[in-house]
Amino acid sequence: MRLREQVRRLTLVAQDQAKTLAAITDDVPPDGPSLAIVYWFWSDFKRSSPSWQHAFNRITPLISNIGELPAAAMSPAHWDRHRSLRKTQLTVLGGHPCDHTLNIELQRAKEMLNFAVERGMIKFNRLAPARTVKTISQRETKLTADDIERLLEAADDVTDRRLCEGDDDGQRAALLKAFILACFDSFLRHNETRHLRWDRIGPGGVVQLLASETKSKKPRTIVLTPRTLDAISKIVPTPGNPYVFVNPETKGLLGGNTVRDWFRRAAKISGVNSKATPRDKAVRIHDCRAGGATFADEKGARSNAIRTAMGHAHISTTAKYLRSEPTRNAYEIAAIMTEADIAAAARRGPKRSPRRGEKKKVTQLKHSS
Repeated sequence: MRLREQVRRLTLVAQDQAKTLAAITDDVPPDGPSLAIVYWFWSDFKRSSPSWQHAFNRITPLISNIGELPAAAMSPAHWDRHRSLRKTQLTVLGGHPCDHTLNIELQRAKEMLNFAVERGMIKFNRLAPARTVKTISQRETKLTADDIERLLEAADDVTDRRLCEGDDDGQRAALLKAFILACFDSFLRHNETRHLRWDRIGPGGVVQLLASETKSKKPRTIVLTPRTLDAISKIVPTPGNPYVFVNPETKGLLGGNTVRDWFRRAAKISGVNSKATPRDKAVRIHDCRAGGATFADEKGARSNAIRTAMGHAHISTTAKYLRSEPTRNAYEIAAIMTEADIAAAARRGPKRSPRRGEKKKVTQLKHSS
């Protein structure tokens, strides 16, 4: 009996050792799933999420270039080779992908492989140690109120190019104008603007954003300006659809890429793209939100009020959107402090000369000392 028990224990120890060795060895079986197979399962899981389109755009180049590679073999060395290849490829805008875009692609690749580990498709994610390239991700393009006026004028020329001249009903222009003003005047994000509803616009343009509709997942109150409300009033409501921004063709919610395409056309027609910094390359619709915050800051709005309107948790995040010129800021601070000094001097009044008795006292004190 004792010998049988010893054999059983030795067998268990050997089994544990075999499991440990199998777990720590570089196990890439020939029949293991490729990156394309993992992507196929991951896409089914991810497709219903709001960020699926962004994930699809960022992971597609990896699958196109090395999709046949076994997922368990995907390492930082493979990523470096893929990154070098991506640098030679062109984007939909005709340029090469920047380092910031490639960093996002790396994050999406890690996310997909982590999904494969959780589902037991591979044992571990060999791409996890790969590091992103240090970049400056903050945009620096500044849109002024005059630039917004130029965009609004150019929006009239954003028509359906499939129709003959004069046959467009003007709804594209009306939608784009209201969209630009909501982003600039009320600091709304792209998706927050898209999901505006007719029944949520209260008296005076007050809109209550639900937690599910904001990026921070916290409810927020915004106010639409009179000119934004006027632009929205020119949009024809779609029967049976509660949203303000509806695609005139599909009668469904206006797509994000559709809005961006319209905005790019308006930016090109108006010449506003010349305001983009060399690193930013082109003006984006998100720059309207930053431009509105900067305009409010230059007009004297409190930083905390801007932070609340933008839906930021920290003032440091809001500071990234305020793109006022440093020299102008310095002059404004100097002017405010000078005005404060003048006001304080006026309250104190003119300096009075000491009385005779006071002079005598001062003289006696000097002699006595």
